[in-house]
Amino acid sequence: MRTIVFLFLMLLSQLMTAQTEAKIKRIRETYAQAQKCAAHIGTEEWMEHGAHSMTFNSLSNYSGGGPIGKEIQVLLYVEDDYEKAMFNTARPWLTREKIYRGEGFLYRELLFDPENDDALLFCFQRVTQPDGSAVELRFYYDNGKLIRALPDDTKPMYTYDPQEVLKSAEALKASIKSFEEL
Repeated sequence: MRTIVFLFLMLLSQLMTAQTEAKIKRIRETYAQAQKCAAHIGTEEWMEHGAHSMTFNSLSNYSGGGPIGKEIQVLLYVEDDYEKAMFNTARPWLTREKIYRGEGFLYRELLFDPENDDALLFCFQRVTQPDGSAVELRFYYDNGKLIRALPDDTKPMYTYDPQEVLKSAEALKASIKSFEEL
């Protein structure tokens, strides 16, 4: 009996791993599509295809902490199928954030799924430490749940935490929606 239970659990584990790998493969394909499209931002080809993007810049000076610069570039997905409910509505597809503070630097990309209620699919972060070293992190999501983090030993820190990334993504989507409604 124990052998049957063990074999069943082993099979279930392999099935779940295969499903996760298929999801990650889809995320990587979507990311490659978004990067290919984003490479043309600002060109004539970009304008001919009716693509949309927004760039936000800010500079804050906190007492004691010094200036913090932030640049966010948003690649928007606009549904062009008349039959779909979200027709002609701009939604975030890929964002690129650069945050500067003192000698530290954070670069982050967020990939959203235009086919699934703009859910966060992927986050790439590169954090430059004051000593000049850099840490790169990749988070893969499925329906708001983290399915893989690379490296595996990611310790929750404010800029690294996968749950903070989800909160940040929701805030960004709300900002974009309010901007579009102006």
